[in-house]
Amino acid sequence: MLRYLGDARLGRLGDHPITDARFHGVADFNDWLAGDADNQARVGLIEVYAGTARTFSDVPGGVHSGDVVVVEPLLFSDRQPVIGVAGDGGRLYNHGLLDARIGGLAKVSVYRPASVV
Repeated sequence: MLRYLGDARLGRLGDHPITDARFHGVADFNDWLAGDADNQARVGLIEVYAGTARTFSDVPGGVHSGDVVVVEPLLFSDRQPVIGVAGDGGRLYNHGLLDARIGGLAKVSVYRPASVV
């Protein structure tokens, strides 16, 4: 994901790559990103939604193409957290198409590229 954001020339990753943080998974990266507006600026994203949802239609204002979306299933789900870039029709992509069905209650975070907010 960071390579995609850098290639898209969002934020300051080209000048200031992330070398001061290590991420052990999607949830860890999301916690870092959501935890500090400076981290969001560094990667060129602005958080527009963070909360629980059962589907992407639960996100106020919707998920737009180009948004970076993190889905962390809650409770007894056997699904793993995923991160991807939203495409048309609520599809998520990250090295190919992801299964973006939430499949129950999930923590959903939506980040919009700063240049379109």
